[in-house]
Amino acid sequence: MPIVMADIYSFKAPPESYKWLILALSTFTFTFVVAIPQMSLPVLFAEISDDLGLSLVQVLFLASLVMVSLACYLFIQRPGDRSA
Repeated sequence: MPIVMADIYSFKAPPESYKWLILALSTFTFTFVVAIPQMSLPVLFAEISDDLGLSLVQVLFLASLVMVSLACYLFIQRPGDRSA
């Protein structure tokens, strides 16, 4: 079915409350995907260092290396770049 010009002009914008819904969803997404795993990881550092035979400083270095590499990837990766 072809799009008629009248269909384009009759489009209604979503209500203002949608911006709060999007804000809440993005906040909860960040909380459950990034913040909770990052906050629970230091609790396991002692067990990780015992299992791998590393010192606590080495485990902290590896954890920070992962976070820094992720941050660098997010800053270097441009929107629309399909190289990855």
